[in-house]
Amino acid sequence: MAKIRKRDTGEQGNGGQFGSTARFEARLDLSEISDSDLSEAIEEMELADDLEIDVDGDGVADGELDILREGDRIVLAGSITVDGTARQVREDVAPATSLEGLRAELLAAAQRVAAG
Repeated sequence: MAKIRKRDTGEQGNGGQFGSTARFEARLDLSEISDSDLSEAIEEMELADDLEIDVDGDGVADGELDILREGDRIVLAGSITVDGTARQVREDVAPATSLEGLRAELLAAAQRVAAG
């Protein structure tokens, strides 16, 4: 026998008298996102110019960072050349709750590399 539902009988449902609780975004679970979907989402963020690092402030990029996925982590890694000396840099990107949050964390990590 089919269950009779309020929408079938015309009876009013919850009028809001029971209240609600705010839901916060869960941490972005990278294990549920395929490499290709994540790459596509990051590409849509158009971060290429933001990941060219000008360490000495002369307006010329001293290096470029790549976004790498390592399991459930995202890192920025690359090589920066200052005064003819190249050095490898690597910066962990903080966990994010959304792709928009991931964009902000990527930019923050790039700024740390440029300052550091």
